Parts: sequence; C-alpha cells; structure tokens
Amino acid sequence: QPEPTRTLTLEEKDIVGTYERKFLGDTYRWVLLDNGIRETYKNGEHLNGDLKWSIVDNEIHIVWQFDLVIIYRIHPDKSITWIADIRDGKRTDRAEENQSTYTKIK
Repeated sequence: QPEPTRTLTLEEKDIVGTYERKFLGDTYRWVLLDNGIRETYKNGEHLNGDLKWSIVDNEIHIVWQFDLVIIYRIHPDKSITWIADIRDGKRTDRAEENQSTYTKIK
C-alpha cells in the first residue's frame, strides 16, 4: 500500500469513504482512502489498477491514465457525479445522459 505523500485537508477527510453504484446488474464500489488512493470493486471483487484522487476546486479529480483525469462533482448529500474529463490538459464536460452518480454508503 502506498505511503501517504501529504496530510489531507478537512474537505478531503470528509470525502474519504465508500461509494456505490448499480449499473447493468452489477454493483460497483469505490473506496476513497485517506492516503489518496481509490480502490475499485465490482460485485465485491477488488479490481486491479488502484488510482490516485485529490480535491481540486471543490471537485474530486481521479488520475485515470497519464493523460486523463476524470472529474466528479460533490453533492450536499455526499454523493458524487462524473461531470467532466481532462485529457491532455483540455477539460470536456460530459453530456447529462452520460453522467454517472455514486452514492456514499459509509
């Protein structure tokens, strides 16, 4: 497990936790850890490829690949919605029908 590289802000500590989404009969679960790592589970099975996350301008930024960052809006109920991508430094908002929301479950 990677060592924390810095101390989380109070805002980031509030985001740490477990999020879930059901899609096409599968249950996807994300765990945002306090060391800045996101673990991904599908139907309870841990998937490879843990990713780094941080909060930038009140949004969650998850580094997907070296040239791609996915951006989630944080809602007052602590759910999060995929609203945009940054590829090669250029931000592109997702169409509303292509946005997906994860609910914070703990």
